[in-house]
Amino acid sequence: MQALLPFLEEYWRNSVVERGIPSLETNSYPARAPISASPQWRGQNGAPEATLGQLTGRVFGRGRAQRAICNCLYGVELLFSEDMAVAFARALNDWIAKEWLEPDARLRASIVVPTQNIELAVEEIERRAPDRRFVQILILAMQESALGRRHWWPIYAAAERHDLPHRGGSLFEGIQTGLVESTDPGRYCYSRPGEMVKCPWDGWEFDIRTGKSWCDPSRLRVRQYPVSVRPGTQLAEGPYAAESFPVRLEDNNVVVEA
Repeated sequence: MQALLPFLEEYWRNSVVERGIPSLETNSYPARAPISASPQWRGQNGAPEATLGQLTGRVFGRGRAQRAICNCLYGVELLFSEDMAVAFARALNDWIAKEWLEPDARLRASIVVPTQNIELAVEEIERRAPDRRFVQILILAMQESALGRRHWWPIYAAAERHDLPHRGGSLFEGIQTGLVESTDPGRYCYSRPGEMVKCPWDGWEFDIRTGKSWCDPSRLRVRQYPVSVRPGTQLAEGPYAAESFPVRLEDNNVVVEA
């Protein structure tokens, strides 16, 4: 909470101090619970590592990743007040941009939105989307209503309008892999090696042959380019040619006419 105070408007900053709000951490993501982080991601105090240096060292050092997306799981959605939720979402996004994205160009982030009010959530998307370092929108899977209802459609329209997610992610930096399928829990089948490419940012998989997304091939795809293999002489003749001489074979001798 102390880290967010400089990014809150004066009214909300004073409200936090006067009301003694210590934090907005949610019980659904307890920091010290075993399922919240793997043991190797925990610091000496048992809590998940949460500083910029710890994250970049772990992800870009040991993990050898080229890009990483910051998904800030904070309790903005716990607030009953729509105005307060907007204030904290704005502060959180500004804090991420200043304290995380600005120091390390390899980091990207998700836009945190106040889902208490869809119109205000869209306003926050419009405010932050011009910053190309924000590459997607963070909405938790468990909501008061199913995410497919029309209630959520304005957020999806804003995401499409600003090319979120998968904004500017270069598939050139992606991992070329194969297709992994499963018929039953614990049973996996690996096929088509080298025919799938994973986005280096969000892990989405695309079929190299068709450009279609594996999760939703009817709607999501990347641009496809025709490729063929031909001899170089069929494509274009170069401007230079080596000098040649007539050659003939007489008995066991090769005769070169110079």
